[in-house]
Amino acid sequence: MLGDVAEWLRQYDISAYPPHNPAPEYLPGMELNEMDISRLGRYVIDGKNQVEPKVIWDIECTWGLGLYAYLDRLPSGKTPRKLDNIYWISFGLWKDLTTDYLCQLYRHYKYQKVPQSEVLALAEKGIPACLLRLETQSMEIADRYQFDPGYIVSSPQFMPRRGNQGSSTDGYMVCTVFTPQRNEIWIFEADNLSQGPKCKLSHESLNFTFTLHTAWLEQIGSRSARYKISLKADYEDLAKKFQYPPEFKKEIEELFAKELYPRFESE
Repeated sequence: MLGDVAEWLRQYDISAYPPHNPAPEYLPGMELNEMDISRLGRYVIDGKNQVEPKVIWDIECTWGLGLYAYLDRLPSGKTPRKLDNIYWISFGLWKDLTTDYLCQLYRHYKYQKVPQSEVLALAEKGIPACLLRLETQSMEIADRYQFDPGYIVSSPQFMPRRGNQGSSTDGYMVCTVFTPQRNEIWIFEADNLSQGPKCKLSHESLNFTFTLHTAWLEQIGSRSARYKISLKADYEDLAKKFQYPPEFKKEIEELFAKELYPRFESE
């Protein structure tokens, strides 16, 4: 992905599009658009012979690839020897998240695949987010689902179907989805993404922020490890040394003393 997740939209950013208006007031802090199409590649390492890499991209669904998932455990508990299917999510292209600063930052990028003028035209039109399955042997996008405009998908997780014997498509893909109305959790059949979600979960209390990485557990149980570090012992000296704004110092100290330390010490 040609972008930088360490960059975000700032209050003083202006649009990349004439007349270069200031960014909408509800967007500062949001991740910025990418400035070139993402690529998916397979590189074979051979110490004796030169091997040509296989690199692909798709003008509809590989904008802003970043998070992925796959079958990471076999029924034996061991990891697979080969990843034959990898599930990716893409961010899409958003006009409101395309800033003049970003254009200047990558104006002379020498590995540009899609010219910046075309990126701007595509972002102005808008390209929705996507969930896709990459088949690694053929290096082809074997299946995909494109979300509606205005939706953001994140945190993909492959959940093997009960009784899965090691198939990388026998299961479900679980994603967090930010819709214009609310936050939801969507569940797809892993072998048929294009049919859309089999289930959408929501609740009036389900209100999460921008989510990233995930982990799949077959079952939930009580923590059995004995290793534990006291949060108070670990952070108290650092919290006291930190230079808080004077008007918030007392409030923050009380937050640590009354809310954080007691809560974690009792676990």
